Amino acid sequence: MKHALKAVLLSALVLPGLGQYVLGRRRRGAVLIGIVLTALIVIVVQATRIALGILSRLEAGGTALDMPAITAAAHDAMQGTGSASIQAMLVLLVVCWLFAIVDAYRIGHALDRAAGPRHG
Repeated sequence: MKHALKAVLLSALVLPGLGQYVLGRRRRGAVLIGIVLTALIVIVVQATRIALGILSRLEAGGTALDMPAITAAAHDAMQGTGSASIQAMLVLLVVCWLFAIVDAYRIGHALDRAAGPRHG
């Protein structure tokens, strides 16, 4: 498998930065992996806090759980600062993911060109 294809698949489908890491750009790969994992952790923690806040509000209300009550509580919870940090981390995650794919292709393509044509 060509370096470029292998690196793009690893960075796109497995973990952003993994393609760079496999191609020998270990520091760049580790930084991308660290940023992506940190963003994912922040997203999960914030989403869990928001969900627990919604549950506690619904339990405190003492009413039956119905869809309008859940929707209203979720809407109110998403107006806070927690949703802003989730949105910022999602943007960071997408930017890193796209950068990792393009950068992995660029590095892999350069390695493929340096290796020359393959025979057999």
